[in-house]
Amino acid sequence: EVVSNFKGVEHRLEYVDTVEGVEYYNDTEATNIKCTQIALSSFKKPIVLFLGGLERGQDFNELTPYMDNVKVIIAIGTCRERVAEYARNINKDVYVYEHLTDGFDKLKDIVTSGDVVLLSPASASWDQYKECEIRGAEFKGKVKELKGFISIGSVDGDVEGLTKNNLEEEFSQIVDILKKNQQEVESLRKKLSNSVFRISYLEEVLSKLSAENRQQLENIEH
Repeated sequence: EVVSNFKGVEHRLEYVDTVEGVEYYNDTEATNIKCTQIALSSFKKPIVLFLGGLERGQDFNELTPYMDNVKVIIAIGTCRERVAEYARNINKDVYVYEHLTDGFDKLKDIVTSGDVVLLSPASASWDQYKECEIRGAEFKGKVKELKGFISIGSVDGDVEGLTKNNLEEEFSQIVDILKKNQQEVESLRKKLSNSVFRISYLEEVLSKLSAENRQQLENIEH
């Protein structure tokens, strides 16, 4: 794998994360065909490709020699219908969505462990975003959201798969943590209380010593 140990510059073939064996790459700055060609040639694993954005008459046919590892195309943006037509012409499965976030939600039905999900749209982002970095940040946010969702589910990532025993175990762990924290708070409170007592006692002693010293000074002066 060419990019297996290379995170890349942010938004340029940037490794985002791996969730349940699926690698996610943010290449939002691939706003032209050439950049997407480079991205596609960087992987040997099956690719789910987010393709599309601002309609500028780009020729997606120029991607065809690089599409061997692409198993699914998710067509997005204002040129999504033309992307979809291109995908069908080269016999690739395609799903069409106006927005990247909607297409991302479809991934759970598409990806399997070992896949690469690649945002390399070969299109500018100005149809929906002020700049392409915002599109990349949105993609990364969805990956983070997905990872958080998976982490609270069962082993296969199905939240509905949580059992009563799972929940009771989680609850028990939380209770144990709270009890431990409470014990630490009580211990600290006792130490603080003792410290306050000691400080008060020392102040009293010092006050007495100070008074005795003053008396001795007065006696000497007299």
